[in-house]
Amino acid sequence: MRRLVIFIIACSSSAPPEVSPARLEAPIVGGTLETGWTTVGALTYEYPGSGYQGSFCTGTLIASRWVLTAAHCLDTPPDDFTITAEMAYFYMGANAEPGAGGWPSAGTLVPADAFFIHPNYESATQKNDIALVRLAQNVTGVTPTPINTAFLTAGYVGDTVTYVGFGATNGATKTGGGLKRKGTMNIEFIAETTYESEYGGQGICFGDSGGPGLLQIGGQWRAIGVNSAVLGCEDGDPTCDPCKIGAVITRVDPYASWINGLIGAPVPSCKVQPDICGCAAACQPNGTCDPVKCQTMDCKTLYGCMAGCASDDQGCTWGCYTQGTAAAKTQYDALVSCFANKCDVPDDQFQTCANTQCDAELDTCLPVGTGAASCSEVYDCLVGCDEAACSAACYESGTALAQQQVSALLSCFDTSCDGLSGDAFSQCAYSKCAGPLETCIPPVYGTASCHTTLGCLSDCGSDQECTNTCFAAGNKAAQDGVLALYDCINVDCASETTQDGYLACVGDSCGGLLKACDPAAGCSVYSGGCPSGESCLLTPTGDTDCWKSGKKSVGQSCLVNLGFSPCGPGLVCTGGKCQPGCDKSGGCGAGQSCEPIATGTDVGTCAGDIDPTDGADATDATDGADATDGADATDGADATDGGDATDATEGADATDGGDASDGGDAADGAAGADSSDAGDGSDASDGAADAADLADAGDVSDATDASDVTGDASDGTDGAGPSDGAEVGSGRRRSSCDASGQGAAGGPGLAALALLCLAFARARRV
Repeated sequence: MRRLVIFIIACSSSAPPEVSPARLEAPIVGGTLETGWTTVGALTYEYPGSGYQGSFCTGTLIASRWVLTAAHCLDTPPDDFTITAEMAYFYMGANAEPGAGGWPSAGTLVPADAFFIHPNYESATQKNDIALVRLAQNVTGVTPTPINTAFLTAGYVGDTVTYVGFGATNGATKTGGGLKRKGTMNIEFIAETTYESEYGGQGICFGDSGGPGLLQIGGQWRAIGVNSAVLGCEDGDPTCDPCKIGAVITRVDPYASWINGLIGAPVPSCKVQPDICGCAAACQPNGTCDPVKCQTMDCKTLYGCMAGCASDDQGCTWGCYTQGTAAAKTQYDALVSCFANKCDVPDDQFQTCANTQCDAELDTCLPVGTGAASCSEVYDCLVGCDEAACSAACYESGTALAQQQVSALLSCFDTSCDGLSGDAFSQCAYSKCAGPLETCIPPVYGTASCHTTLGCLSDCGSDQECTNTCFAAGNKAAQDGVLALYDCINVDCASETTQDGYLACVGDSCGGLLKACDPAAGCSVYSGGCPSGESCLLTPTGDTDCWKSGKKSVGQSCLVNLGFSPCGPGLVCTGGKCQPGCDKSGGCGAGQSCEPIATGTDVGTCAGDIDPTDGADATDATDGADATDGADATDGADATDGGDATDATEGADATDGGDASDGGDAADGAAGADSSDAGDGSDASDGAADAADLADAGDVSDATDASDVTGDASDGTDGAGPSDGAEVGSGRRRSSCDASGQGAAGGPGLAALALLCLAFARARRV
């Protein structure tokens, strides 16, 4: 069964390492000489016939007759010299080396009586490396150091621990021992029965074995650990000092009951001291702790827990590992070992390797559940995840076939498109993973043409759901055309920062694709010829086409996107402003000319002054000021309204009364409106009025003045309609796609391309 290996920890993490016996050394390098810490002494011995030999390990007085040390100090291999209790002494002082008379020149030697090695000590691995020495007599005048009985949680990681011992100062030559020294190291991570510290200028070494790790807990110094081993060096490196790597220290708290039981101290009870157990469930009726009760994670849960840890958070990974059942740890170790041994490959090859080389281990540790979701549903779910547990849940929601398909798709992405994002990833996914992509996420086609699809997309702005819906409504040719067009624009025109530059680039670089997607209608800006809701506009290719239009009026800012212009009918967007449009069929008044807005087109704006008599009949000197002017429901459309038969658009013509050069003309009787005219272009909400309009001496009683080019909600006959002021698409800017697939503020039209926020999608991909 192939599966998505969701939780890989940097593709190289392993189980908490067992310290190899080959690297163990019988362990304060860089420490300072110490005369205090009187409870910390040296384990020394006397050899019959040879006398006092000095120190071989370190120990801590934890009761008047009991010394805490390491098991490996007392358990000598059969082929080596054996030190018995009868030969041993506990030295209390600062210098355990033989003096002039053969014995230490200062300090106290207390003979040993018996050795007690932990019954579960394993010499090969040094597990449970802890022991006690019973002295032949009580030590007086010294307050023993108490042991830590509280569970050593991951919260102690990073704490600075003090170490005291009589070990060597040079690990390479094993020299400098016999003197009491003190140093400190931090706790790097905490395991089930041990913790580890890393060398940082000071560290334990040979002869420090059995010595204490001391930490203040609750305001009292306690022995939290017993020095067990240094990590040593790799074989064959003569320059390496094994004591300058790190150290493994046996935790004391897991053995508190055994220790107190031997020395006659009250055995700690979790009923009285709940913090001695790793979890509440471990507290047994008799007050002892059963650590197995805290080991509840199966392999899958354990793997997920560890995957949630930061790569450098050893405390977290060990904390997860210790919660696994024995079987889970075995399965986890096997899986990670397989990854390490068989899949030491680049990241983009790991998924495939894991599924092929470690399939059995994956099935055992990470059995895959199945659901009813399709591949596209699983993929959509995965895209929304930011943590491992979510990814696993999404993956298992899919059918077995969906899981295979999404695995194949993601493997292709890893192999072919690794490190890419945004448009680069989109293009790579389409070109190199087209097969798995179409299999997992089949395209959704509708019936809309490319023209209709562009118009629909223009209304969406940064609304991704709207974009998806519009795109899915397009037929195959429409979707292919839109994608090709927008890919071209993003590649060739993304650096344009102005509206004119953007449109020019689209026309020059992507004009062919635009024409293929949306053939020009060849309409007239002046005389129209477009369906309802559309206006004739100049396209980036220099042609005229019917595109969706808004209701912005003369002088208002505009920004054209493919398939949409915010300007109202008869207006063109040029220089970032809506202006009256014209072409060879007309549109300008007498005395004006149509000046093209771009080379190679006859679409333009009117230039020059309008004839003073334009629109005013010689007998109607007050045209536009008539008290009844504009009251007629058809006013502005009636060719005979108050004047010249040629002024068929009086009141609706965007240049009549609203043009900055018109309303203030002394000969023009068309009322521009004054500041008290509540229904005309001087309304505070009407952005078309200008200083000339406000100065116009028009009829203040004309509430329905048909010369108002923008109108307001109360103007039922206004050419701009009753909803004027809430312009459709007004001021919208498209957003470009950032690396995460989300919209980011873009330049003028750069992102007319909200579509590409689909990342690589047809219909609803990412």
